[in-house]
Amino acid sequence: MGILKKIKDFVITTQIITIDDLETKNFKKEEWFQTNTGLDNTPKLGILTCLLHTSKKINLCNDALLKKYKAKIKLNSAYRSPAVNQKVGGSPTSKHMQGLASDIDIIDENKKEMAPKDGAKLLIDILKENKISFDKILIEKGCIHIQFNLDEKKDENSVGFAKLINGEWVVTNA
Repeated sequence: MGILKKIKDFVITTQIITIDDLETKNFKKEEWFQTNTGLDNTPKLGILTCLLHTSKKINLCNDALLKKYKAKIKLNSAYRSPAVNQKVGGSPTSKHMQGLASDIDIIDENKKEMAPKDGAKLLIDILKENKISFDKILIEKGCIHIQFNLDEKKDENSVGFAKLINGEWVVTNA
């Protein structure tokens, strides 16, 4: 294959991703990397690919929740730079740092935040019904943590509980 053909194929198949691609009818682009830590949390290009993958899955879930339950997703945290992750007490191996995790709440049809365990039940129903693959859902004290893999074959589709004990995250199966 000639070099010009390789370049042409590369240009045709390469998609340029920008932060603006995170903007949807459901979420403002800034919601995917907002932080109140005062630290820079702007995702870089490699992270944007993963964050866009997460965004697409969360948007699919949000649309299905709206349709079936008149409920919606509120994003609390998605991408975290390593510095932000450390400052907020995140796990040192957190998928937030790869752009492949989100901490969310489910807001019911009365615009009330659901308890994480109750919101997770709706979310799991939507994921199964719509065949949306996920790696893990962790039900935490104040939110639902959901994470993905770029390679869906690696997704565990597992659900558990996560609790911070003596500065360490402890996960148990649901």
